[in-house]
Amino acid sequence: MTTEAKAAADQMAEDSPPPKREHWTIDKRIPLALMTGLLFQGAVFTWWASKLDSRVEAGDHRIAKLESKDSEQRADRDRMIRLEERIISMVEEQRRMNGKLELLLDERRPERR
Repeated sequence: MTTEAKAAADQMAEDSPPPKREHWTIDKRIPLALMTGLLFQGAVFTWWASKLDSRVEAGDHRIAKLESKDSEQRADRDRMIRLEERIISMVEEQRRMNGKLELLLDERRPERR
């Protein structure tokens, strides 16, 4: 091997990745501003997620209220329909009774000529 080949092999050995460590560590070459920025970004994301969760929960409560009001309105609508049907039948019965009463009164009235 020539000296150039040895130098190239030594350079490649130096450029090869270091052996794997047993645990993860932060290198001192990472800027403090980057670490602070990442921590701040994580905190903002956590705050945003909790705010979103509270808004979703409030929306769920509003939906539940609207659904209960809707079911109450349906029950009220059904009662109104039944009442209208009763009123219609009562009006028809009253008309029928008025017709019979008119017939009875016409039979008892003396004829005027």
